[in-house]
Amino acid sequence: MQKKLMFKSYLDFLKDNYPLYMQNMQSEELENMERLYYLINDVYISSSFFNRDEYLTRNFYNLMKEYRTYYSRILLLIPLNDKYLIDALIRLLIEKLYRIIYGSYHLHLEEGSIRRHERRKMSERLETFDVKDKELLDTLYNDYSKLIHHTDSTETDLLNFKQLTKIDVALIDYVIEVVEKLNLIYIKNVFVIIINEGNLDLASNLTLKDVMQENFKDILKEEGITV
Repeated sequence: MQKKLMFKSYLDFLKDNYPLYMQNMQSEELENMERLYYLINDVYISSSFFNRDEYLTRNFYNLMKEYRTYYSRILLLIPLNDKYLIDALIRLLIEKLYRIIYGSYHLHLEEGSIRRHERRKMSERLETFDVKDKELLDTLYNDYSKLIHHTDSTETDLLNFKQLTKIDVALIDYVIEVVEKLNLIYIKNVFVIIINEGNLDLASNLTLKDVMQENFKDILKEEGITV
């Protein structure tokens, strides 16, 4: 019931701010939007578990808060139907995730140093650690860097403002696909820090069981963690 209310609040937001977009939403789009909402919600809620004393001084703490905040902005961009803005945001998220992971393996470094490290050097140094799905993370970084910097020629058109009121099913599916990849990397390399350090209290454990989606828990099971 609580989960349904959370998604309803998002739909109410869309109705108030993008009424034509909502009017055009059919059952298929609504189902996909709900799926995307909960994928993002899983990260938003689980990342809040880092808001405890033992993590406040970690070099990745502020990056984690930023990641959580910017991740939820995907839901603000979807009704704009602007793929470039979404790609730019995803590229930002990929880099923050990279730095969070790097910081978690280099706890002796200051936050400012983590923020300034060159991505290529971080990638090389992470080769010596057990970073899960690192090849996928590297691929995402390279692919989205090319997209936002127009490394390859891209088609450009005058913006059709009428298009902004339509539902782009392909765009929603596209975002779901990349969000699932980011969630996979986040869960295996970042969220498990809390569990491995024994900092999952009873309330957090109940939240995992009752609020998180099954695919979130399935990824944890792959890592030998049952909730």
